Amino acid sequence: MIPGPSAPSASCPCCGSLPAVEARVCRRCGTVAPATDGSALPALALSLAGVVFLAASLALPLVEAAKMGQKHQGTLLASIHFLATDGQWLLAALVLLVGILAPLASLLLLVFLAYHAVTGRPTRALRTALSFQRHADAWAMADVQVLAVLVAFVKLSSLVQAEPTPGLACYGASALLALFAQRRLPRGVLVQLAHARATPPSVSPWFCSVCHATGQEGPCACRLRRTSRLYRHLSLACTAGAFSLLFPAYLLPVMTMTVLGHTRPSSLLSSILQLWHHGLWGLALIIFVASVLVPLGKLLGLVVLHCSAFPAPAQSANALSSLYHALHAIGRWSMLDVFLVAFLAGLVQFGSLAQVAAAPGIVAFAGSVVLTVLATHFFDPRNLWPSSHE
Repeated sequence: MIPGPSAPSASCPCCGSLPAVEARVCRRCGTVAPATDGSALPALALSLAGVVFLAASLALPLVEAAKMGQKHQGTLLASIHFLATDGQWLLAALVLLVGILAPLASLLLLVFLAYHAVTGRPTRALRTALSFQRHADAWAMADVQVLAVLVAFVKLSSLVQAEPTPGLACYGASALLALFAQRRLPRGVLVQLAHARATPPSVSPWFCSVCHATGQEGPCACRLRRTSRLYRHLSLACTAGAFSLLFPAYLLPVMTMTVLGHTRPSSLLSSILQLWHHGLWGLALIIFVASVLVPLGKLLGLVVLHCSAFPAPAQSANALSSLYHALHAIGRWSMLDVFLVAFLAGLVQFGSLAQVAAAPGIVAFAGSVVLTVLATHFFDPRNLWPSSHE
C-alpha cells in the first residue's frame, strides 16, 4: 500500500513503490511500470483468436500414431480420460488444469479486459478480473505442452510411426496468441478504469499492487501480507515438501513401456542416460535441464530468498528480486516431463505390441513441481524491500 496521486497509476510489481511519472520506471528498483497508453484492439483480436484456436485444438487430434497396421489418434482430452480411468486421478486433474482450464480461463479474461480497455467503461469488476487473470496465467502452460508433444515425437520414432495433425498447430497457435495478447494489453489503462469510481477525483487514494484496492484512510487488508509471517511460512512448507518429493521422483519409475510383451520401467535419470547413449544428445539435454536443473535450481533459489534478511539492503534487494522473477519465469518448464508422460500414456495404446503407462514416480515429480509453484506464489518479493513508510 502506497499513497498515490490524484489519478491512480500502477505501482511497481517488484517493490511496491510508485513509478516515476515521466519514464514510468520505479524510482527504487528500476522496474518498468505497466503502460497507460496504446490501443487495446490488438489484444482483443489476439485473445479472441486464441479462444478459437484453443477450442479447435480440443476437437482435433494432436498426433496420429500407427503400429503394424493399427492407428490411434491422440487428443489432450483422450490423454486426460485415459489417466483418469487408469487410476491416475491426481495426474489427470493436474493436466486438465494446466493444459485446458487455466489457458482457457486466461484467454477469456483477456477478452474481458481488452473489451473494457477498448470501450473505456469503468467497472469494479476489473479489479477481480485483473487478479484472476494473473493467477490463471501462472498455471496456463500450453507452451510447455507443445514442447512436450514435440519431444514425444523423437521418443516415439523408435517405437511407433507418429505424424502431427492440425490440432497440434492450433494448440501452439493459441499459446502464442495468448502471449502476444498479454503483451499488447494496456494494464495501466485497466487499473485506472478499475479505480475510476472508487474515490472522488480530488481525493488522493492509496493503491495496493497486490489486490488493486484503494482507500482514503490508510492501507487495506493486503497490508497484513507484508507484515504477517503466514505466507512466508507457507512458502517454506511448500519448499520443504517439494524437496522431499523430489527424491522419490528421481528414484521411482515415471512410466512403464511394454513392447512385444516385454515391460520395462523407466525413471527420469535412466531416460536421460538412455537418450544420451542412443546419440540423442539434444533431447537428453532438454529433459535434463527441465527435469533436474530447473527443479533443483528453483528450490535452491527459494532457499536463498528465505535465508536472506528481511528487508535487505537496496543493492541486495535488487539482486534478490531479480532472482525471484527468474525463478518465477523458469519454474513452469519443469512440467515438461509430466505432460510428456501423460501424452505418451494416452497415445501409445496398442495392447501387447506397444503400450505406455504412468508410474508413481511421475506423480511424485508432479507434486514437487506444484509445490514449487505454490512456494513461489506465496513468497512476496516486496518483503525484500523496506516499506515505503519506513
